[in-house]
Amino acid sequence: MSNSKRSAFPLLVRTVPCFAIWGSVTGIVKADETLESIESRPGYIGSPAIGSSEPFFENWDQGGLGLHGTLSVAMDGTVLMFGRGGGKDIHEIFLRRSEDGGATWSERQQIGKSIEMDWKSLGIGPYDGKGWGNDKHFAYATLGTSVVDENTGEIMVFMTSLHPVPFMYKSRDHGKTWKLEKIVLHKDSRGFLPSPNPAHGPGITIKHGPHKGRLLAASHVMPDYRKQGGDQNSYSNAVYSDDHGKTWHSSEPFPLNGTGECGLVELNDGTIYINTRTSARKGNRWIAYSDDSGETWRDLHEDDELFDGPPDIYGCKAGLLRLDRDDCDVLLFSSPDPSLPEKQNRANVNVWASFDGGKTWPVNRLIKEGPGNYSWITQGRKGTPSEGFIYVRSIEGGLARFNMAWLLQPDDKKAGKYAFAKDAPIGKNLARIGPDSDEFVLPPRHSYRMQQKPPFVKSVQNARLIKISNDKLESIEAGYELVDPKAKGYVLPYKICLPGDEMKISCDVSSGSITVSLLDPKGKMIKTSEPITGGFKMREIVQWPNGFELDKYVATPVTVRFELGGNAELYAMRFDKLFWE
Repeated sequence: MSNSKRSAFPLLVRTVPCFAIWGSVTGIVKADETLESIESRPGYIGSPAIGSSEPFFENWDQGGLGLHGTLSVAMDGTVLMFGRGGGKDIHEIFLRRSEDGGATWSERQQIGKSIEMDWKSLGIGPYDGKGWGNDKHFAYATLGTSVVDENTGEIMVFMTSLHPVPFMYKSRDHGKTWKLEKIVLHKDSRGFLPSPNPAHGPGITIKHGPHKGRLLAASHVMPDYRKQGGDQNSYSNAVYSDDHGKTWHSSEPFPLNGTGECGLVELNDGTIYINTRTSARKGNRWIAYSDDSGETWRDLHEDDELFDGPPDIYGCKAGLLRLDRDDCDVLLFSSPDPSLPEKQNRANVNVWASFDGGKTWPVNRLIKEGPGNYSWITQGRKGTPSEGFIYVRSIEGGLARFNMAWLLQPDDKKAGKYAFAKDAPIGKNLARIGPDSDEFVLPPRHSYRMQQKPPFVKSVQNARLIKISNDKLESIEAGYELVDPKAKGYVLPYKICLPGDEMKISCDVSSGSITVSLLDPKGKMIKTSEPITGGFKMREIVQWPNGFELDKYVATPVTVRFELGGNAELYAMRFDKLFWE
């Protein structure tokens, strides 16, 4: 069923750094044009180098992809964009494939068809125009969420609606061909079958602990199929398989009714983090954890930053992703802009970033202005053409691909507006995490200046801000010096997510000195550097005594404290290489 005809990524919208030499892509991309001819055009950026620090972004307004569709990436790096309906055949299930990281895409390829259910015997009707019966599509099981078995390479797609059927479409050749296979689905402890439909995030393969290799996928249960207000009794859960997708078990219910569409990730210590929409109450997203690879849940709480919606009454399906790293828990979350009025709800899809496993979300960026709605997010595979890319798809906003350098780069344009937690709207009933909170953590970046927005410096002792003018300092306009050079003084910044293992300082110590201290999130001293002396330093590497290295603390929240002595001046702290580059 493979289709070898490929079309170039049409309707490109790109943003590049102001120092780049490229312009925008010129001319109209033709359906039969080769990738080589596109690459030869002035302005073609192509795939960024792996670990590139240059921002990369593009968006494809992919018409005709259907109402719902999850995103997955095969083990060979092929990006898979699934869809259902959207054409003359409302029961068609299809996908498009990209073998070059998203630069070009195959034509629409049919996987299969919806499966008609015996809704009378299942008790999920009647389809009489009342309640859920308003939509006859619920009488069919169709495209559900997807999961890639990272041990076998097999790609699986559930078949479900309000009620699942015991079948999956499976591919063993990276999505080229598909076969409908029967599976076993077990009910949960309340006697209901799960619904891992396409409004959930893609499944994962467990990498840690005694259940290593388990397949785990987000799902939910909707017991009151006949009632318009049935969301009050719905609940999130998960399904898991320990035999490579042949048999699926249901987790215990999420410990809060009124929840539903959700996503989950495995943190670096093996803990499962689940993040869910609530359709029955106002407020933010609800969070819980699992210590047994998705079988039971603990520590239920409402997130104090991630807004569930808009509108602030019914919520919205969101995307959730953990970056594939062994040294830290960087999570990304995609959702519509919560600050828009209700008549514009579900527009302006943004991506939030957390550098501490979902505890705080200090940065977000607009993906595309305009209609958005439900969103899905995934990432490329290491060692393949997709490596380094993050992919976000929304029902009405198209498909975007970008890298972390773009996500964390400030941009004054409407498409790509940069905001920190103190500016991000949240639920009206919850406290905001901003610079006035001890929980606030600045995201990793290449440069932290003494005077910037959001502020880097939290407090000072015997130090004052001074204006400077030095062409060597790359537009840095302010620094700190001591008020009384005969006494010691300190500059204390906000917590940061430590960006890399080599810290550099821009300063002019003259005949004075500067030392740097590293403190843990609670303010406990970790280590103090060797003194920096000897005049002007453009990028002076901070040296640590006794063989101490920063690598253990990279991508974790820390506080850096600067001690100034004599007539030293401090201008900036820099990291030439960030931990994901």
